[in-house]
Amino acid sequence: MTISIEYEAEMVLDLPYREIIEDTVLAALDYEGCPYEAEVNVILTDNDAIQEINREHRQIDAPTDVLSFPMVDYESPSDFDHVEEAVEDYFNPETGELMLGDIVISVDKVEEQAEKYGHSQTRELAFLTAHSMLHLFGYDHMEDGERLVLYTSHKKEVWWPIVKEFETRTGVWVAVVAVGTNELLERLDKEKDAPQADVMFGGGVESLESYRDLFAPYTCAQADAILPQYRAQDDIWTPFSSLPVVFVYNPKLVRAGEITTWRDLLDPTWKGKIAFADPSVSGSSYTALVTMLCAVEGEPDEILHTFAENLDGKQLESSGAVLSYVAGGQAVVGVTLEETASRHIAAGDELAMVYPADGTSCVPDGCAILNGAPHAENARVFVDFTVSRDVQQLIQEQFCRRSVRSDLEPAGELPSFGRIAQVDYDVSLASENRESVLMSWAFYQETEETP
Repeated sequence: MTISIEYEAEMVLDLPYREIIEDTVLAALDYEGCPYEAEVNVILTDNDAIQEINREHRQIDAPTDVLSFPMVDYESPSDFDHVEEAVEDYFNPETGELMLGDIVISVDKVEEQAEKYGHSQTRELAFLTAHSMLHLFGYDHMEDGERLVLYTSHKKEVWWPIVKEFETRTGVWVAVVAVGTNELLERLDKEKDAPQADVMFGGGVESLESYRDLFAPYTCAQADAILPQYRAQDDIWTPFSSLPVVFVYNPKLVRAGEITTWRDLLDPTWKGKIAFADPSVSGSSYTALVTMLCAVEGEPDEILHTFAENLDGKQLESSGAVLSYVAGGQAVVGVTLEETASRHIAAGDELAMVYPADGTSCVPDGCAILNGAPHAENARVFVDFTVSRDVQQLIQEQFCRRSVRSDLEPAGELPSFGRIAQVDYDVSLASENRESVLMSWAFYQETEETP
């Protein structure tokens, strides 16, 4: 793999530009499924130089942010089936690499546009690189009706096959921004006067409820097929999958039946031995925390205090770390989602899963359309797509998630809802109390971490 980067501008970007460009190029190659080692040349220049190139090659006498010069002629975008018919034209004879082409980026525009759109220069540089890579794969400039900007908290293994299938079926190109739920919601709040995204995809629906003013009501085409308990008031969001909260334990360190209830997690026996993610960062951890408050009798503040004390200052930065901590023996038990635990167990991790005997929640994650979405019609089509029967079958069979549709039963060995004790979880109440619960939690965490 050859990624050549030349810096020809006087202005210096105060960021690791080489790493950003290389990571973006490699991610684009992976995303489009390029089967060859490839060669990409990137030039970082200024507005004056890129204006000259723009004038010479496109007859447009004005600076632009990025220019792309593809070397490969595709029959259709990212169709590599025929490139070997022109080996002499497309492959470097010295390295054997596929010569994708050249990218020219104005560092002046990186700075200008990052400030204009209220995001980092890192994001702007990565976006321009990704945009140009699509041109090197044969994509032309998309008409406005052919775009969708998706903000998602899902892991790539979840969103990628769904997005790719959506693109294939609709011809709509999807730009994806994938980070944590709370970071996305904070970003959407900052962008509310000039929305950059069309859809928020993922995150527990109580988190979406907390920011409901950002979203536009939409009744999806197959709303009648969705189980009523998962429907949002006024359809401000559409459920995507049902996510029961479970315990996962290391059978080498804990015997079956030792930890079966939320009350057990408050037992000092397990102090410092529980894996739990920060609920201010992880939407699923916030759901778990509220589920505990619903299941355990007593004053909420007392329960939060006791649980914080039992964590012994060992609060994880992400929910994804819970499974690795338990499997690695750094904790004996963790709180996570059914689908995460099921996937790890199916992959061979030596873990066991238990549904809390005093009740769990089955809160869905959701999909919501932004107020003022630039591509609102495509957003509505995407929401419809996520709850279509075949997509819901896909998430059950491949991701160990539960469908929100009434005409689909849980896949594999997952028990029916009738066999799982459930708490009375009020999504609206969880949303309304989110700030106060998190403030209390932060206070007790700080207290327990103080020497």
